[in-house]
This record gives sequence, structure tokens and C-alpha cells, in this order.
Amino acid sequence: MSPTATKDTDSKEDVKISKSEKRKKSASDSSSKGDKEPSLKQPKQEKTESIYDEILKLEARESEARPADKDLELWKETCGELRSLMKDIFELKTKNSSPADVTEKRIQASLLFVTLKKLNRLEKLRIKRSRDATNQSKQSVDSFNLQLQNLLYEVLHLKKEVTKCVHFKSADESLSLIPTEQFYEEAPASVSRPEITETDEHALRLSRLQWELAKRRELGEEAEHRESDRDRLDGIIRSKEDKLRELGPQLASILSSTVPVQDYLGMPLSDKREQMSLARLLPPPLYILYTQSQAYSEACDKEVLVRVKGDGEEAREFRETKGEDEESQEEGKDESQDQEGDVEKMHRSKSVRGVDKAGKVLSLHPLQVEVVISNGEDKVFMTFNWLVVLGVVTVTITLTTKDKVEGEALNPNTLLSHLYSGDSGLESPNTTNSWQLAAAGLTDSWDKLLPDKLPYLWAQRLAGLDFLSVEPSEDPEESVKIVPNTDLAHMHVETTINSIRARLMSRIDLQKQLDMLSQSKLSQLELLPAALQSQFPARVMSKLKSWQSSDWEKYNLAEYTKHLVDHGVVDSDCSLYKAVVTRDKAVLTAMVSIAPSYPTTTPVFCLSLQLDSNTETQETCEMMRDLEREVNLGWGEQATDNDSLLLVMLHRLLVLLDVLLEVKSSMEEGEGGTSSTFIKSQVFFDTVKGKMRRLPLLYNSSQQLFQQR
Repeated sequence: MSPTATKDTDSKEDVKISKSEKRKKSASDSSSKGDKEPSLKQPKQEKTESIYDEILKLEARESEARPADKDLELWKETCGELRSLMKDIFELKTKNSSPADVTEKRIQASLLFVTLKKLNRLEKLRIKRSRDATNQSKQSVDSFNLQLQNLLYEVLHLKKEVTKCVHFKSADESLSLIPTEQFYEEAPASVSRPEITETDEHALRLSRLQWELAKRRELGEEAEHRESDRDRLDGIIRSKEDKLRELGPQLASILSSTVPVQDYLGMPLSDKREQMSLARLLPPPLYILYTQSQAYSEACDKEVLVRVKGDGEEAREFRETKGEDEESQEEGKDESQDQEGDVEKMHRSKSVRGVDKAGKVLSLHPLQVEVVISNGEDKVFMTFNWLVVLGVVTVTITLTTKDKVEGEALNPNTLLSHLYSGDSGLESPNTTNSWQLAAAGLTDSWDKLLPDKLPYLWAQRLAGLDFLSVEPSEDPEESVKIVPNTDLAHMHVETTINSIRARLMSRIDLQKQLDMLSQSKLSQLELLPAALQSQFPARVMSKLKSWQSSDWEKYNLAEYTKHLVDHGVVDSDCSLYKAVVTRDKAVLTAMVSIAPSYPTTTPVFCLSLQLDSNTETQETCEMMRDLEREVNLGWGEQATDNDSLLLVMLHRLLVLLDVLLEVKSSMEEGEGGTSSTFIKSQVFFDTVKGKMRRLPLLYNSSQQLFQQR
């Protein structure tokens, strides 16, 4: 360590020791004197505080005067000396040197600590001074920024005021004035003052406004005069209307008094007049349906009755409101091309119209067309409705029968389904309806949304609607309007009415057959009509044991019906039944499907034979395949009429089952098997014949025997 440093440290240490001794003495003196000199305590404390302040000021001046880099060098030297002293003290202690040497080194290290504390205080003062200067600079910068923001805000405000002044529009600018040339021609010289206005635009503007005011006052007086004339004419018209209004009830009473005469002469003129007035209020599709059906009824079929039902006043109000809605929509389209203020009005009107959108989508026209098709005392009532938004015709069907026959075959919801191929009435023929319903939040099926109102395709044809011929519009926002075609309705009205009458007759006949099968004792039931008994053998050994209805799930679960389901011969729209036929130990199960288009599409039988714990179907046995084919396809040679077709086919099944079982027994007996299980009741020569080993399933009524085809 340098001698100067040791001297400084020694001198500093002596100063500190002397100061500490003086403090101790002063403290002892103050304690001993105590009560003797209380007046001297306050001056000493003030003196101490002044010395402390002077020391602080001295250190502050010293921190400003002394350079920081030199203090840094002094700090590094002091730390190096302190490190060497610590090392020497460690070596002395390890070598067990004299305590005096260790004490001396320790004193020197303590003095170095005093130097470090002095440097630390100076550095703290420098840091405080730098922070104060930084804060002062920040405050000045913030004040400058605030002044800048104030100036920018004032500039922006001035710009807005300038823009307002530039774009200021006077109230007279919205007035449409006559052209300047016309003004000089029409206005008198006292108003136009050409010598002044030709050179002064402001004077010209004032003159034109003055002339406009004079002209408008003249027009206002003329308008008042014409309004008085209008009021006078309105009074005259109102008086005449009152007279005509009083005349209406009198004419109505006269017409009502003539109703008995009309009924007596068979001339329902009042009813026709009322029907024609209602028909004029029908929507175009229902009007075409009414006119075409009425024309066909008058010309070709008197058993077809056509009427318009509904409230005429409600229909008139509906037509008026519909016209107002169309006008408002057109105005909305025009307003959509205007400025933003007009667009907001259009949006508000759209939001009001969007309330209860789901209910509006399914809204019906107030008037309906009722068509009644009769076959004797059997009648089917069809009520046609028009869905205004969806643009389709729906049908509600009811029927009455002579014998009050009821059952599954006469269900109104399926009575007229599949008049056209694939027309089940459960989906709308208009493909846009699915998107319209989805947009309105209606995701249920049609029969849940509108129960008993079915959109059959044949109903659309009667109304002249053809959705396949509609061409899409070039404008995607414009809705496509389908125009009904009279020629299309005229082309389908006769065939549709005849098909409906034929369907009614066939369904009544089918329901009677089903009632016989479900209510009678099957063992005593005579399936074959008397007219066809000569076409079948007289003796039948097989018996119909049971007949019951089935469903689509059970039909699919049966293994032997899979080929019919896979090829689409039978689907879920068919009516399904299960018949069980027995003869001794043989049990034949027949799954019967009756299509909606019965008897055009004949019933389809799917067979399964259980014999001696063996089950045979068309997939496992060639004989069962021949039997099933003969039952489903070979009935036309014996049952030429469609009356009681289901019973005839069931009777053929019993007869052909006898033949199959007896052929099977004969073949087993010929092969050296056991004796015949089934006694031969039918006549046939050959059990099988030809390469295909055909069974004798064709009955020859002239020879009264069975033979192969």
C-alpha cells in the first residue's frame, strides 16, 4: 500500500478517534450537569444540525467538483488494496503470526472501508443530481408535447370550420328555379332588371327568387280554387253512391226471392253468380284449376262437382294488401339506389317485414277450390289451397263411402299418393321451397309443418304449374315468378280425374278384401269369387292360418325379402302384411307388399317354406323360386279382372302350394324314399320337365290338370 494512503488513513483514523472521545466527554458532561444547565442543551443541538448541513453541502460541492472517472480509479485501487490486506490477514492467521500484526492489518482494512463509504456517498449524490436533471428535462418535454397537441387540435378545429363554410348550402339552393332565359322572357322588367342582373349574379339570384315566389302564390291560389271544385264534385258523387248503396239491398232481396224459382227450374243463377264473383278473386293457379275442372265437369263428367269456398271480403282485403306489399317492395328497390339516409329507411322497413317470417312462409290464400269426384255414393272430396309465399298448391282429402268402409287402405293421406310415379306428396315439387323453409328456420318435414295438406305433383299439373320449365333470373336478388299454363292443366285434367276415380274404386275394393281377411274365420273363408271358380281346381288342401299387418322394419329383418328390397321392388311406401299357410306339417310364410298404385302394380309375395325342420326360400330352393315367380307373375291368365285381386292371388298360393308339396313327395317316393307324406289331391302327369326342371304350376281348366309352362 502507498505511504500516502497510509498517512491519509492514519490521519483520518486519529481524527475519528478524537471526535469520538469528544462526543463521549460531551455526553458525560451533559449527563452530569443534567439539571444545572438546561438552557445550554438547545444551542448545542442547533450547532450539531448546522454542522451536519455543512457536511452535506460540502459533500455535494465535492461530488460536483470531483470527476467521476478519478473516483472510479480510486475505488478500483482501494478495492485492490483491500483485497491484498484480506489476503495478508488470511496468511498471517494461517501462519499463526503475532496478534499485533493482524490488528494492524485489520485497522488498515477498516480505514479502506471508510474510503469506500465516502466514494459511495459521492456516487449517490451524483446519481440523485442526474435523476433530478432527467426529471426536469422530461417535464419540459411533456409541456412541449402538450402545447403541440393543443396547437394541432386548434388547427383541426379551424379546418372543420373552413370545411363547413366551404360546403355551406343555403335554403334556396334546394329550390328548382326556371332557367335564366325563361326568366327573362316571362318576368317583367321591374322584376328582372336586366341592366343590373346581367352583371351581378347575386342580384340575378334575388330577382329569380322573387319571381318564383310570385308564381308559386298564383299556383297556390289556383290549387285552392280547384280543391273547392273537387270538394263540390265529391259531394255530388257521394250522394249518388248513397243512392246506389241503398239500391243494393233492394236488388239483393229481389234476387233472394227468386231463389225458389231458380231451384224449381233447375237454374241456380244466384249460386253461379256468387261462384263467378269468388272465382275472380282466386290466385291464377287456383283459377286455372277451377275453370278447367268446371269445363270438364260440364262437358264430360256430371259426377264431378267444382266449387269455390272461402270468404270473399277477406280475399279482397288480401288482394289489396298484396298489391300494397308489391308497391312497397318496388319502392324499396328504387330507394336502394339513393343516398345512405334513404338506405337506412329501407333497412328499417325490411326489419319490420322480417318479423314472424316463419308464419308468413306458410300463409294460405283465403279462398280454396273444392273438387268432388263421385262414383255412385262413394265420393272423394279434394280441397285445393294455394301457399302464397312457397308458390305451390296443396290438397286436403276426405272421402265418404256407401258402406262406410274404413281402414288403412282408405287413409286420406295416402289415398291419392303415387298417381304419378314417385309422387308421394311428402316433398314439395318446387325445389326452391327447401331453401325458403330453411331460411325461415323451418326444418321439420312437410307433413309436420302442414298436416293433411300435401303438395302432390298431379295437383300442380291441374293448376298449370310446371317447375321444371322455369328459367332462372339473371338478377340473383329477383325472385322467380312461375306463370301457370292453361294448356298444361287442360292436358292433365281428364287423365287425373279418371285416375282418381279408379283409385277410389280400387282402394274400396282392397279395403273390403282386407276387412274380410282380418275379421273372418280364415279356415271358413271362401277366397275365390264365384265367377272364377271354374278357373281353379275344386279341391284345395292348404289352409290360410293367419293374416296380420306388418311394418317396414319387420319386413327388412326377414332374410328372404332382401332381394326385393335391394332391387327396389318393395319400399317403405308399400302396405305390408304377413300370411301363414299350412298343410299338415308344412308351414308357408308369405310376406305380402301392396303398392300404393294397386291394382296397377299387383301385390308382391315373398315366400318361405318350413318343412321337417328345414326352411326353404327362393335363394336355397329352385322349387320355391318357381313357386314365387308363378304366384307373382302368372296370375293374369286366370284373373283377368282386378276385382278381388288380393284374394285371388292368395287362393292361387294355396293351390300351388298343394302342387309343390305333392310334387316334392312324388319325387322323394320315386327316389326310393319313404312313403308319400302328402296325399295327392291335384292332377299332373310329370313332376318336373325340361332342362329347367319346371314344376306343373300352370292349371289347364279345360282338362282340369296342372302342367308345365
